[in-house]
Amino acid sequence: MSAKVSRPRKKRRATSRSTDECPAILRASTDDDTTTILPDASDASLTEDDLTMSLDASSSPWEPHAPAQESSLPDQTNLSLIIMDVLDHSNFFEQCFVEKFVESSTSSRLGMNPVRPRSWVFALPSLLTDNQTPSVRFSIRAASLIYFAVVQHNKSAEVEAVRWYLAGLASHRGFIQGSNTDVNSLTHGSTPSSPEISVPMMFLYFETMKRTSPDAWAHHIAAAVTTVEALGPDHYRVGQDHAMFRSLRTYAAFKALLKNDPSSFASQEWCEAPFRDSTKIEYEFLIDILLAIPHHLLLTLVPGGDFRDSIDKIATLDNSDRKTLERETLVVLQRLQNWWWHFAQDTKVVVGQSTTTDLIQAAQCPLTPSSPAGQCVFPDTLTAKTVSLYDSLMVIVYSVLASLEKCKPPSPEGVLPSPLPRYRAEIERHSSSVLMAAWYQNWRHPYCGDALRTGFSVKIVAWLGANAAQKNEARRMMVLWGMESTITAT
Repeated sequence: MSAKVSRPRKKRRATSRSTDECPAILRASTDDDTTTILPDASDASLTEDDLTMSLDASSSPWEPHAPAQESSLPDQTNLSLIIMDVLDHSNFFEQCFVEKFVESSTSSRLGMNPVRPRSWVFALPSLLTDNQTPSVRFSIRAASLIYFAVVQHNKSAEVEAVRWYLAGLASHRGFIQGSNTDVNSLTHGSTPSSPEISVPMMFLYFETMKRTSPDAWAHHIAAAVTTVEALGPDHYRVGQDHAMFRSLRTYAAFKALLKNDPSSFASQEWCEAPFRDSTKIEYEFLIDILLAIPHHLLLTLVPGGDFRDSIDKIATLDNSDRKTLERETLVVLQRLQNWWWHFAQDTKVVVGQSTTTDLIQAAQCPLTPSSPAGQCVFPDTLTAKTVSLYDSLMVIVYSVLASLEKCKPPSPEGVLPSPLPRYRAEIERHSSSVLMAAWYQNWRHPYCGDALRTGFSVKIVAWLGANAAQKNEARRMMVLWGMESTITAT
C-alpha cells in the first residue's frame, strides 16, 4: 500500500541551524498540471528569477515495473514516510532517505566483474553528515528528492526537489563568488569528495533525471571539469576523488561528442595518470576512444548546434579535408574493432540482431517481456552499458563514412560497387544492439546509473539511425526513460 504524500507543514524548530541552511526564500505550489516556484517577498535578493515549472503532458516518464532481479525498486510506503520527515528538516530521516536513495539508484554490484570500481555515490551519506557547506547539502537533497519524484511520479517531491535545486544553485554561486583563493586552497585535504566537484555532479544528476533546460547539464559538466583541471590528473589517482573523476569523465566524454566540443580529458596524461593506482576496466578504455573522436575527426563546429549539424556540414568540406576526415575516421574504426576483439574474448558476450517484428512488439507492449528481446546475453548492467556504448560509437563512425561516401562522384558502371549499402547495414546492426541493451536495462533496473548512461547510446540511435523503426523505438525509449521530460522555466 502506498502512502499518499502531501506537502507537510513546516515546523519551526528551535535549533542552531544556520539561516543559510533553509531555503525558505522559495515557495512552491502545485496543481494537476503546473508546478510554480515563487520567491518569498521577505528575501527576494537571494532567489533566482521567478520560475514557473510547466511539467510535460506525459507526467509519467517512467512506467511502473516489476522489481529487478538484483536490485529491487524502492518501497513506496517507506520512502513516502521518510520523505515527509525530510521535508520537515529532520536530520535523522534525511540521512535514512539519502541512504535509501543511494541503495536504490546505484547499479547492482552482484555477479559482475569483481574489479569494477566502487561508485562515489556510496559516499553521499557521509558527505551529507560531515560537510557543513550549504550547497553540498542542498544539492544532495535535490538529487535524492528528484529521484523519488521521478520513480514514484510524486509531484510534491518534485516541487521540493526544485526548491532545493534552486537554493543549491544560489548557495553554490555565493560560495564561488565569495572565495578569493584558488581551487587548491578550496579543496578540503582530508575530505575525499571535494564539495567543488560533488555539487555540480549532484546538479548534473538532477538534470539527468529531470531537465530544467536543454543545456543545463552541459554547464554543470563544464563547471566540474574546470575544477578538476585546476587540480591536475595526479590528484585523482585514489579515493573518492578518483571515483568522482571516473564518473565525471564519462559525462565529459558524452558532452564532447554531443556538442562536438573536444575535452581536455582526451589527452594522454588525463587518460593514464588517474588510473595508475587502479584497474582500468574495459568501459574506461572505450571512454578513451569516445574522448578521442572529436579530436580525431575535427568536424566543423556549428554555433549552437550539435554533432548532427556537424555531420551535415561534411558536404561543405573541400576534397582535401574530406580525405583527412576519412583517414581519421578509419583510425577510430580500427581502434573500436581492436577494442571489441579483446572485450569479446574476455567476456564471451554474444549479441544478435533484433528484427522489425521485435521493435513493433516492444513498442506495443514495452513492459511485459520477462527477458530482453532478441538473442543477446548480458550478465549484468555494466556489460549492457559497455556494449551499447561500443555500438553507438560504431553508429557514429559509419554515419561519418556514409556522409563522406555521398560526397564522392558516382563510380563508372562495372567498377567497384558503392559501400553505402554496407555502411547502412552496419548502422542498422549496431543500432539494433543498442536497443537490445536498452531493453535489458529497462527490464533489469531502469533507474540505476548504468541505465542512465545507456541513454547516451539510445540518443545516438535516435539521431543517426538508418532505420526509421529503430529511430522511432529509440525516441520511444527516451520518452519512457524521461530523457524528454523537462521542467520549463518561463
